[in-house]
Amino acid sequence: MAQLRTVRAALAVGFSIAELARVLGERRRGGAPCRTVRALAAGKLAEIERQERQLRALRRTLIALLADWDARLEGLPSDRPAHLLDNLSTLEVASRLRETTPPSSTRKRLRRKPKEKP
Repeated sequence: MAQLRTVRAALAVGFSIAELARVLGERRRGGAPCRTVRALAAGKLAEIERQERQLRALRRTLIALLADWDARLEGLPSDRPAHLLDNLSTLEVASRLRETTPPSSTRKRLRRKPKEKP
């Protein structure tokens, strides 16, 4: 029962079944896989931190993209296309968006639902 709790806890923090099988097998054979376990956990943390950086960069890009799109849509009749997605294909726009972060007032405005124009 204790091993089942250990396995569930390890799965909950991101260890795979294959990793647990390897570590628990080593333990059953009389080994001390503690450093292996620690190295696996450190690798998981590094991967999570990498993903966090990517998500923060994506968030900044989307904030800038929405601000850019809001500016393009402002004053444009709702029956006229703004070709928003077409602008994503240019590297110049994509790189500019990655480097641009709108001021906090713009970010707050973007969180609110836009008003419908009559």
